[in-house]
Amino acid sequence: MTSFMATGQQIPTPFHWRVTAFVVVIFATIGVRIIRLHLIRSLMHRVCDPTVPEATSRQAETALAAIDAISPYVPARVACFERSISAAILIRLRRRTVTWCHGVKIRPVALHAWIEVDGQAIGEVQHVAVTYNVLSTTNRKGRV
Repeated sequence: MTSFMATGQQIPTPFHWRVTAFVVVIFATIGVRIIRLHLIRSLMHRVCDPTVPEATSRQAETALAAIDAISPYVPARVACFERSISAAILIRLRRRTVTWCHGVKIRPVALHAWIEVDGQAIGEVQHVAVTYNVLSTTNRKGRV
């Protein structure tokens, strides 16, 4: 899934969100290429700290919209994995948190990553928690 397919609507984003998003996306894009997956998962558990107040759906949508707005200017691929990591970090910089999820589906085999607020996937066309089997999540309440 490309970042353009993820959000069906355009949400206005403040300029400072887009500037911050650009920096975060650059670091996340480089990070996912040089850091191993288990270390990325550990980092995401720290970023998505359950002791921090949870973001609202609107804040999460704004973060994703800022990432979608700047992704054409990033000289690398910004797909769901980079997008979800960047969104979680961007929201954490605003002193809020979300749940980061990473899953797989069979037939056809596909991997996907997304963020959730109050158990609802944000910026997704369909409910991905039903379509994908969750491999890892930062939610400490029910899933591994």
